[in-house]
Amino acid sequence: MENEQKRNKKLVLSAVAFAVIVICVFAVVFRNCDRSTMMSALRGADPLYLAAGVGCMCLFVCCESSNIGRVLKTLGYKTHFIENLEYGASGFFFSGITPSASGGQPMQLYYMNRNKVQIAHGSLSLLVELMGFQLVSVILGIFGVIYDHSFITGLSTATQVLIYAGIAISVSILSVLIMLLFCPAAACFIERKMKVFCLKINKKQAIRKISKQMKEYRDGAFYIRKHIRVLAKNIAVTAVQLVAIYSVTYFVYRALGCSGAGWLEIFSLQALLNAGIAAVPLPGGTGAGEGAFKMIFAAIFTGGSLIPGMVLSRGLSFYLGMIITGMFLVIIKIRNRITADGIQAKKRETELNMRYRIKAAKADQQHA
Repeated sequence: MENEQKRNKKLVLSAVAFAVIVICVFAVVFRNCDRSTMMSALRGADPLYLAAGVGCMCLFVCCESSNIGRVLKTLGYKTHFIENLEYGASGFFFSGITPSASGGQPMQLYYMNRNKVQIAHGSLSLLVELMGFQLVSVILGIFGVIYDHSFITGLSTATQVLIYAGIAISVSILSVLIMLLFCPAAACFIERKMKVFCLKINKKQAIRKISKQMKEYRDGAFYIRKHIRVLAKNIAVTAVQLVAIYSVTYFVYRALGCSGAGWLEIFSLQALLNAGIAAVPLPGGTGAGEGAFKMIFAAIFTGGSLIPGMVLSRGLSFYLGMIITGMFLVIIKIRNRITADGIQAKKRETELNMRYRIKAAKADQQHA
């Protein structure tokens, strides 16, 4: 109970911090723009293209849910669509309100554990999902660098540093994951060094956590070697997932009536943008996402469509996703509370009926 209260307190603080950052970002973004022109552009956006963008965002969440469910199924769990969607939605929402997406996986594990999924199995499903996500993200980021190399050289130094730093971070995370999963000697070496470091800084309690985490990685390596087809399917679905979310900007571009740039050009630029956001430890890349959009897409969204394009692109792919997944989790929580209250009420009713029968039986015996 106490741990849950602490968790809820941290989540509330994260949500408040996220709201403050969003307000500050949009205050800066809209400070020097013509609001009447922007609102006119937003109102004139084609609803069919916007609906396609919303569909891409929903597909993004559903793909992650499908990947997690696929791994859990091979581990013997009979999860249904709503449960898997709960895991995907919690990952999207809590990653969005916490710095560096640090709250996504812990909350996914919390929801899994509440649905009777063992922590080790939940961690394994998320590990496989993370590996596929990082692999596809790196491939698309590198593709963006190659495809738009001449375009990147024309950007400011700060933007180039942001893009390359984001790709370097993603490559580093992927390299560490691959090394931990497929190179036992390297994994043991890293584990020993981490434990020695913890002893030096007098953090003995952390050694147990390190051992537990490294065991999960070893279990993950065994699982992946045994179920390589599951990993391949996850990577394929992740490719669909990222292609969908990166395509939102193209649909926004068309919704605003813009033309001249094709889907592949906008898609590759969005891959670069997302690679850059990965280097910024802010909730959902808030601030960096908006700033990078203005720098990268300034030559694409012309004729006063840049700010409306940024608002709609970030709004559909991130902020609307936060609202939808947050509302979904609230509905699930209310449903679970109603179900729990119903079970408790039925239990109390059964106990009262039992007491009444016992009392009636005793009365009959006395009467006899």
